[in-house]
Amino acid sequence: DAKVFINKISDLSVTQTTTYNRFEINKMLSYFINVKNIGPSNSSGVFLYVVPAPSVIFKDIVLSQGYFLLKKECIICHLGNINTADKVKITLKVTTKEKCSLINSVFVIGNEFDPNKENNADFLESSYRSNLSCDIYKLVVIIILLYILYKVHSRRDK
Repeated sequence: DAKVFINKISDLSVTQTTTYNRFEINKMLSYFINVKNIGPSNSSGVFLYVVPAPSVIFKDIVLSQGYFLLKKECIICHLGNINTADKVKITLKVTTKEKCSLINSVFVIGNEFDPNKENNADFLESSYRSNLSCDIYKLVVIIILLYILYKVHSRRDK
């Protein structure tokens, strides 16, 4: 008897916008993050990883579903299951503590095969000015996201 495995396909996407309009130190800044399941299948075990700029102070995060864990380098949001065409809304609130480019990075992943990985990450930069510490931060964010991908895929291969 041959066994047939059916792989579910679920295209998750993530986008974000901000209230940023003029840079001021100690000003509240909100990021509005949307995770959508484009389909065709429902998505399970959805996680959103948020890597805020080091030049901000975390204040609050509100999720329309799920829960979050605050880690040193990122915020891990367990969003659970997302049905086809449904969206989960996340609002992240931070305050700025120094004059630097603000880069908020987000990455989403679920249990199902995702045929379009190009819409799984979003980097939103609100530039004040570019300096070496901001450029180094951009590199660190990429390394962190690559590490997260490695850990997620190595967990699935077991």
